[in-house]
Amino acid sequence: MFKFEDLFIQEVPIDDQSNHVVKDAITLQTQYADYMYNELMLTDQKEEFYSHLESFPPEKFCRPYGAFYVAYNINKIPIGVVGYKKISNDNNNDCEMKRIFVNNSYRGHGYGSMLVRFIINQVKLD
Repeated sequence: MFKFEDLFIQEVPIDDQSNHVVKDAITLQTQYADYMYNELMLTDQKEEFYSHLESFPPEKFCRPYGAFYVAYNINKIPIGVVGYKKISNDNNNDCEMKRIFVNNSYRGHGYGSMLVRFIINQVKLD
């Protein structure tokens, strides 16, 4: 876990569904999905999205194709997530930010902006 601005960020490990970071990522992604599909009434790729949570993270969010992170506040409470997926296999940094989400209780404090800055910096380092 490392500190970025006012957040502690942890990369989601692969192949360890019992890890607390994976569980936190799944919980936040479920909140994200509930927001998209219940509150916003979106329907596109709903079943696919929920099925990916059963074996999270999907390959597209695992190195070398991308990565996925959980953000924790100062009290170590999981408050948000963000991931990226590489667009090409070239040795460049072309990628797409994916599934950025901040829990409703923590919105309005700049955490979403911090996650955007974090993922941009992280892609430049990778």
